[in-house]
Amino acid sequence: MYEDLFKVACNKYGFKAVRADEVKQTYLIHLDILQKLIESPMAICDLSNRNPNVLFELGLRQAFDKPTVLVQQCETPKIFDISPLRYTEYRKELKYREVLEDQDFIAEALTATKEATDKGEGINSIVSLLSLSSPASLKNVSDNDTAKMMQIIMSEMNDLRTDFRHTLRRIADKEIVTNEMSNRFEMEFDRAKHDFRKL
Repeated sequence: MYEDLFKVACNKYGFKAVRADEVKQTYLIHLDILQKLIESPMAICDLSNRNPNVLFELGLRQAFDKPTVLVQQCETPKIFDISPLRYTEYRKELKYREVLEDQDFIAEALTATKEATDKGEGINSIVSLLSLSSPASLKNVSDNDTAKMMQIIMSEMNDLRTDFRHTLRRIADKEIVTNEMSNRFEMEFDRAKHDFRKL
């Protein structure tokens, strides 16, 4: 769907499509995704699978009152909490002519959302719908916030350590990895952690 529908629709309107899992600027993948999510001028949110990550990301876009085009496969049940919002349907069979039509529908939704946003009307804006005074905002990170940033970095490093341990176990099950490799990784990880703390 991404390659055949969403990416092409974005290109038709002049946007560069970037999927969340393509964001790999640093090792802090979650931070990169969230930053991209908040800063991108437009987002397409596919509600078809009711994926909790997608709904969380939609919630962030709504909190910051960022323009978002909602799409879902035909015959997908609507989600009650966001049912008043406008959405565009697409067909999952990917028949050639239907794909071309659906690309145009999504491109038109992008155009309409962008134009409404430029006029301050905000299609799919919970902030506008509820007449809230202002959207959420990010404060600038100062020296006082470095401890919080370090906490996030340490959390990401611990996640990497857990992922690596799981990988080592899977490989060890195939009798390829020795304890020496695992111990060496633990030492390197602890050294990196210590270096981060010194910052």
